[in-house]
Amino acid sequence: MKDRSFVIPVLDFSPASKFNIKTLLDDLEEIEGEVIIVFNSKEVAEEIKNHRRIDFYAILNCNVGVPRAWNIGLDISRTDVTFILNSDLNVRKEAIENLEKFLKSTYDAAIVAPQGSYHNYFAHKDHMYFGKMALKKPTAVDAISGFFFAVKTGLFNNKILKFESKYTPCYFEEWDMGLQVKLAGLKSYVVPTDGYEHEWGGSIRALSFIEYYDRKINRDEIHLRNSKIFENKWNKIFEEESKKGYSELLVSYWADMKIAQVNELLSENNILEAKKNCEELITVYPIYKWGYYILGKIYQFENNVKGAKSNFLDAVKLDANFTEAKIELEKLS
Repeated sequence: MKDRSFVIPVLDFSPASKFNIKTLLDDLEEIEGEVIIVFNSKEVAEEIKNHRRIDFYAILNCNVGVPRAWNIGLDISRTDVTFILNSDLNVRKEAIENLEKFLKSTYDAAIVAPQGSYHNYFAHKDHMYFGKMALKKPTAVDAISGFFFAVKTGLFNNKILKFESKYTPCYFEEWDMGLQVKLAGLKSYVVPTDGYEHEWGGSIRALSFIEYYDRKINRDEIHLRNSKIFENKWNKIFEEESKKGYSELLVSYWADMKIAQVNELLSENNILEAKKNCEELITVYPIYKWGYYILGKIYQFENNVKGAKSNFLDAVKLDANFTEAKIELEKLS
């Protein structure tokens, strides 16, 4: 049995891209691993299902969408690491090996990809998107980009993670998986590598409507519907998690980056900018205790006892067991 698998959902020949399933199979001639194709089109399947580089395939009578196709492929996969590839991807061996090495060697890594984002759950948009080689080192992110990523297959085989089929045919599945990973106490990472090419929207950009099952729907309608599914699902989960105690489930890793920036500004004695950054953080994430705590420390430095107490109290209201904030309140009492 080979060491890795590649799952590739295929709907068409990517008419809006110079890359397609045929060029991707050519790329994989140079890369070891079992190739699993999930055909969402019988016509495309009939043309290439006997390609020498395809090890396993499933032919579906209609388009069942991205998340369902990923789940089908992962069910077929027999290897510890599974790569999910868009059919309009161009990939080289070094990119596969870079992602795989990090995934295998990092205990809390569930999913790795060369691109991803800090996601603002409440606004349904990204704080920051990290494109190709935008980061210099592997970095924990809220969500990876779904055109090229790798997972620890066992997390799916053991039902710890599963792509949400309700998002059929597409949109919100990456953000949803990022939250699933956080909920499981694991992380999604962007691992910098430049051994690939991908043109955004090559799979669906040429389509006015997307056909799936026996329906036809435009992209805006899909996005609106899935945004409601996403919000309803995770609001309920966050409410349940909060009953157990303080939860940062819906707080982006962007907040940690902002705290690091604030601490750097404080080390430079730039108190005004540090305070502005803290206030911005609290505005975006009023559920994030560390924003109030650091702002309280800034007020404390300025000898503003009232402001310091107010922010430490807000932090404790969020987390009754927030020891650091309690200690500072005792100092001010």
